[in-house]
Amino acid sequence: MSKTKRWDDGYDVVVVGSGTGLMAAITAARRGLRTLVVEKGAYLGGSTAMSGGGMWLPNNKVLQEAGVVDTKERVLTYLDTLVRDTAPRERRAAYVEHAPAAADELMASTPVKLGHMREYADYFSDLEGGSAIGRAVEPQPFDVKCIGEDAARIRSSDAISAPVPMPITSNDF
Repeated sequence: MSKTKRWDDGYDVVVVGSGTGLMAAITAARRGLRTLVVEKGAYLGGSTAMSGGGMWLPNNKVLQEAGVVDTKERVLTYLDTLVRDTAPRERRAAYVEHAPAAADELMASTPVKLGHMREYADYFSDLEGGSAIGRAVEPQPFDVKCIGEDAARIRSSDAISAPVPMPITSNDF
């Protein structure tokens, strides 16, 4: 007969997977919520760690400081043209509204600094509202030792490794 362990802990937020969900967990914990991250793998990062870290976050502070001139209306025009009626417009509008705050939260709660992926164009930059200069940001190189012993738990990507043994950005690549 097998014994089943009883688990009786309570949490306000449970995040399954340590990819993009890890940011949700960090944000919840910073706001005083009791948070649990459940990860089945041996490493943190999931498929997010394999992607190179680029994030399409229009109108954020990093882009504005890099001189990117954009508007919510232009971004929504692009998304409306691209997505059409395959998803509710309210979702697109909410994303465009809150994307800048997501970038701010990432930089406020982690050692990550973001940089503009200049000339990493929107996938369909020729559509109305599209951007040839791009709206994506990526983490800038930082010393992973600053996160302590958990550094060994971060998934690395052999699929997108740099051609030289040092951290680089997409522009460098």
